[in-house]
Amino acid sequence: MKSHVNLVEDGLEKALVEYLRRHPDFFQRHRDLLAEMNIPHSNGNVVSLIERQVEILRQQNSGLKKQLHDLVEIARDNDLLGQRMHQLTLALLHCQDRAALTEVLRKSLHDDFAADAVRVRFFDQYCDGSAPEPWQALGTGLTARRVRCGKPSAEEMTLIFGEMAESIGSVAVILLGTHGVLAIGSHDEERFDIDIGTDYLVKLGEIIAATLDRL
Repeated sequence: MKSHVNLVEDGLEKALVEYLRRHPDFFQRHRDLLAEMNIPHSNGNVVSLIERQVEILRQQNSGLKKQLHDLVEIARDNDLLGQRMHQLTLALLHCQDRAALTEVLRKSLHDDFAADAVRVRFFDQYCDGSAPEPWQALGTGLTARRVRCGKPSAEEMTLIFGEMAESIGSVAVILLGTHGVLAIGSHDEERFDIDIGTDYLVKLGEIIAATLDRL
C-alpha cells in the first residue's frame, strides 16, 4: 500500500503533467530551467531534455518515413495491378469463343499475375466428359459472395486441379455469373488467404462473366 507521501507525490505529478499539457509554452518562458533539466538515458548516460526531444523526433520521423514508403509501395502495386487488369480486359474483348477466352485467362494469369495453376470450368460443357453436378454445386456455394479464398476440401481440390491438387497451397475460386467458375491456384498458402481482400477478384469475375454473356 502506498504511503501518504507517495500518494501526494502521485497527485502532484499528475497535476504537473496536466499543467504542462495545457501550457506547452512553459519551457519557452522558462528557458533557464529547460537548460538545467537532464534525463537518464537507457544506456546510463545523462542527456539534456532538448537532446531527448531531438531523439524522439528522429524516431518519429523514421516511423513516418517507413509509413510513407509502405503507402507508396501499395500505390505502385495497385497501379500495376490496375494496368494488368486493363490489359486482360482488352484481351478478353477480342475473344470470339470460349476456347480463346480460356487461353487468354490461362496465359494472363500465369504470366502477369503469377498464378501457379488456372482452371476454367463451364457448367454446361466439359472437355474431360465429367458430370457437371460437382461444379454446379461448387458454384452454388459461391452465389452470395462470388469469390472464395483459402484451401478447399481435399475432394474439391482434386476436382479442381486433378493431379496438381497436392502441390496447391491456396486457391481463389471465382463465380463467372451463370456460366461457370474460375479457379486460380498458388503454391503459397498465404497467397489466397481466407482473409484477403477480394475486390479485384470480384471485378475479374464480372469482366469474364460479361465477356461470356457476349459470346
